[in-house]
Amino acid sequence: MKRTATPTFVLSIPLVVKPGEDRILIGRMEAGRRLYNATLGEALRRHGFAEAVQRLAAHPHHRRQEIALRRV
Repeated sequence: MKRTATPTFVLSIPLVVKPGEDRILIGRMEAGRRLYNATLGEALRRHGFAEAVQRLAAHPHHRRQEIALRRV
């Protein structure tokens, strides 16, 4: 089933911080990014998602199954 395109808008507002605060913010964002990626990787590993994708890619008719996987 194809999704209908809905208009989306992104508003970017520059964050004004003091010189010392930018290092703190960058460090905290980097720590958050690493924690998120580690948590996501662990969840995917526990659910066996990576192995399922590898099995589908190895299958001769993987293109049809890849499309079916995207629908899920």
